[in-house]
Amino acid sequence: MTAGQQLRFWLIGLVVALVAIYLLRTILLPFVAGMAIAYFLDPACDRLEKWKLSRTAATAVVTLVFALLIVIAFLMIVPLLADQFAQLIAALPDFLNRAHDKLLPYYATMQRRFDLPDLTELAALARDRMGSALVFIGQSVGNVARGGVAIANLLSLVFITPVVTFYLLRDWDRIVAQVDALLPRHHAVVIRTQARNVDQTLAGFARGQATVCLILAAYYATALALVGLPFGLVV
Repeated sequence: MTAGQQLRFWLIGLVVALVAIYLLRTILLPFVAGMAIAYFLDPACDRLEKWKLSRTAATAVVTLVFALLIVIAFLMIVPLLADQFAQLIAALPDFLNRAHDKLLPYYATMQRRFDLPDLTELAALARDRMGSALVFIGQSVGNVARGGVAIANLLSLVFITPVVTFYLLRDWDRIVAQVDALLPRHHAVVIRTQARNVDQTLAGFARGQATVCLILAAYYATALALVGLPFGLVV
C-alpha cells in the first residue's frame, strides 16, 4: 500500500468514525465512560497480573473493588450532601437578610460617591432576574425528568457502564495489540513512541488532578466541619 493509499484509508476511516459518533451520540455515554474507567484502571490490573493473577481474575478484583468504593462513597456522602443542602436552602433567607443589613451602609456610601442606582431599583431588577432564572431552571429540570431519553441514559450509565468496563479492561491488551497491527509498518515505531508519550502525559495529568481534587475536597470538608462552619461539606 502506497503512502497515498494509506492516507486515503485513514481519512476515510476518520470520516466514518466521526459520522458514527454523531449518529450514535445519544447512546455512547456508558461506552465512553466505561472506556475511560478501563483506561485508568488498567495499571492496577497489570500490577495484579505481575502477582500471578490471570487477566480475568485481576479484572474482576479491580472492577469489584472500584464498584464497592463508588457505592460506599455514594452512600456516605450523598445523604450528608442532601441534608446540608436542604438546610442551606432553609437558612438562605436569613443569610440574605444578614447580608442586606451588613452591606446596606456600604452601598449607601458608594451610592452617594458614584451615583449608583437606588437600592429599590436593584432589588426589583434582582427579583426579576432571579425569577426568570428559577423558571428556566424549573422548566429544564422538569423536561429532563420527564424525558425518556434522559432516564434511559441514566439507567444505561448505571447498568451498562460496569459491563463495558469489565470487558474492555479484560481485553485491553488485546485491543491495543489489534490497533498496533493496523499501524503502517514504516512508521509503527514512531507512532508507538508518540502514543506512549501521550499516554504517560495524559494519564499522569488526569490521575494527578483527580488525586489533588480528592485530597483537597476531603481536607476542606473535614477542616470546615471541625471549625464548626455550617454546610462545610456543601462548600
